[in-house]
Amino acid sequence: PELAKRRIRWFTETDLSVAEDDDLLSLMRDAGCAQVLIGLESPTPDALNGIDTHGWKRKRFDRYRAAITRIQSHGISVNGCFILGLDTDDEHSFELTISMLTEVVRGGFRDPQVQSQCVAYSLVAVALRAA
Repeated sequence: PELAKRRIRWFTETDLSVAEDDDLLSLMRDAGCAQVLIGLESPTPDALNGIDTHGWKRKRFDRYRAAITRIQSHGISVNGCFILGLDTDDEHSFELTISMLTEVVRGGFRDPQVQSQCVAYSLVAVALRAA
């Protein structure tokens, strides 16, 4: 309540599970949460294998869009982060990322973010595979 009284706007990092709790989302909004940063990582489910210990993100891949919609329906924007250069990425990964971003932006996804971790390595790997 104190943050809401002071009209302080804030953001946090979380995962998609926050979308499963409408009460929590309402409390976050009422407390001034403006945005959540969520590592979505990849537009392809296979790339999520090995991202985390128990395949948590891979198991939830089909729920990405619904979770983003639910979070944003509470007035909290989602800053979704993607990594380019994962082990399964190839020359089509960039196009798939852009396609997914375009689709979710049209659906109201406001703040996509693309991380370029390991891109130099992946570009070399893609070039070698193509040769």
